[in-house]
Amino acid sequence: MRAPYTAVCAVSRGAARSQASCRRVQCAIAAGSPNRLPHFGYAHPIGVSLGDMTPPERIGEKARWLESLGYSHLMIPEDYFYVPALVASTLALSATESVPVGTSIVSGLVRSPAVLAMEIAGISRTFPGRFRPGIGLGLPGWLRQMGIMPDKPVAALRESVSSLRRLLAGETVSLDGKHLSLDAITLAHPATELVPITMGVSGPMLLSLSGELADGTLLAASAGAAYFRVARDRWRRAFARPGGPAAPCPIPPSRSRVSTTTATPLARPRGRSWPRSWRSSVSIR
Repeated sequence: MRAPYTAVCAVSRGAARSQASCRRVQCAIAAGSPNRLPHFGYAHPIGVSLGDMTPPERIGEKARWLESLGYSHLMIPEDYFYVPALVASTLALSATESVPVGTSIVSGLVRSPAVLAMEIAGISRTFPGRFRPGIGLGLPGWLRQMGIMPDKPVAALRESVSSLRRLLAGETVSLDGKHLSLDAITLAHPATELVPITMGVSGPMLLSLSGELADGTLLAASAGAAYFRVARDRWRRAFARPGGPAAPCPIPPSRSRVSTTTATPLARPRGRSWPRSWRSSVSIR
């Protein structure tokens, strides 16, 4: 597999400067990509992360513009207390025709998994095949600020993501866990398709948890090659445990909080067809 391109998209609050910067990125990638693909224009898929300085009323406008430029996917972070990623994702999906949209990431602890599953199911039903939710712990500082930082973060996220997946599948979920409690929750409108869940995590225990539970792992834009190798090995060991396929395949996008792309994270082929376009992202605000 050819190594991913690395590109930089200048971060600017001015629309004209942002557009000019991203056009330069687009031209640079196109110039270095002799085998351009017709479905989005470039030999290597590259998407854009809409930064938290984009106000909600401009999400649709920017999403349409980015789709028209041929980017392969859009990622929307949820940095508290800026723009709600699920609202912004819905706005972006409504304003575009076919580009996939993902979150990078929403905390699995800020919302109850019952509410988060209800929201994800609603978006995926409305925009089939286009929504790619990314879930993680969230920055501890923000969780402490809201008074919801758990004593055992790994156990709390395990309860959240496990419950979320079952609810999306239409199961009735009861849980008396260490962090969460659910009493016979069933979604009236569960997902009608297999929604791929990625986890944006760092640290050995959370990487193992992602390998065990999620369809993909999103790595931070600051992750270097050495960290990527360690994360990949940790993820593969968890992935290869009983209950999952024995070999992962590299696919979806990086979790880009800054303005550079990173190495391709990891995804599992659990009967789901990941778009080839989910490889790397640049950031725009």
